[in-house]
Amino acid sequence: MGVVAGDAAGVHGAKTPTDGDFVSAGCGGGFTGGGTYYRLSRDGVLSVERRRSASSQPERTTLRRDAKELAARLLAHAEHDDFPRSWSPEVGGMTCSLVVLTGGQALDYRWPLGGSPPPLVEQIHAALVQAGREAEKHRPIARTNDREAASGSNAGNEAARRERD
Repeated sequence: MGVVAGDAAGVHGAKTPTDGDFVSAGCGGGFTGGGTYYRLSRDGVLSVERRRSASSQPERTTLRRDAKELAARLLAHAEHDDFPRSWSPEVGGMTCSLVVLTGGQALDYRWPLGGSPPPLVEQIHAALVQAGREAEKHRPIARTNDREAASGSNAGNEAARRERD
């Protein structure tokens, strides 16, 4: 699949370009279809989305709200002229991805787990996954799943608070 460039519709949770700039990185697929993806918005909100399987509801957790410096650095790398705009790897069962939405332009990179994406893509992916894993070692701010978000339920946030206490 390689790089898919285009508008922001349908890219890792982006509904329209007005959702704001972000970078998302993670791996998933394989036998279960589950996966873990970290998302960092330009305004510094770092979150994680996990699916146990392709058919399960995603669980989203806000990890940090103060990662503006990291967001600025990663998005600056992605906006740089050296950032690859086209690339066509083979995709495997377990697939890793880096999605960048900046200025209404979406780039979606995918490669097989253990594969070799372009160096700058790999560096941004690794930095975001590492930041997400480090943040997960600390207490999450809020946790929701699609049903709670759709119903307006606050149960996920309350559960996360109880977990911290």
